[in-house]
Amino acid sequence: ASVHAAELGANVLVLEQNYRVGGSANTAGGSISGAGYKIQKEAGIEDSAENFLNYMMQMAGPSANVDALKLIAEQSEDIYNWCLEQGIDFSGEVLEAHLPDGEEGICLGYTGNELSREAQKVATPAPRGHVAQPEATGMGFFRPLKAAVEGSGAEVLYEAVATSLITDENGRVIGVCADYDGGSKNV
Repeated sequence: ASVHAAELGANVLVLEQNYRVGGSANTAGGSISGAGYKIQKEAGIEDSAENFLNYMMQMAGPSANVDALKLIAEQSEDIYNWCLEQGIDFSGEVLEAHLPDGEEGICLGYTGNELSREAQKVATPAPRGHVAQPEATGMGFFRPLKAAVEGSGAEVLYEAVATSLITDENGRVIGVCADYDGGSKNV
């Protein structure tokens, strides 16, 4: 969001509660799921946003947020391409099996239940987990995203905790109150 806002000409200030970006995502699996990506096509894997949506709907169950899942499915290729533009690397081996945790060099594989009997009732199985390299963890995302944020001109404050929003008389958010540099400040 900060990169996009800066691209649109906004002055951007990012408040990061941690002393570095990423938090627990730095050690997470480092993958995104989606369908119809270039890497799938190059590997001869046929998949579509509709097939991906059918899979997600089955796995999410009757209380699923249908609109959110449709948005994810329909925009997954755009998200993947945006990640590439930010320098995230999805190169490597295609694995026609469940993705191992944190194994470098694997760029695409099954993420969960795609091969389950329940999923196969509504969707053709396809490897959809795209793993950021070279770390094969969340750092594969956050390292290039940090560089993209810094390159966008956004200012980043670390160990800065937003405590409340500041609104004008119409309820429009115009700032934030945050604790950083030893005190509470309005930005």
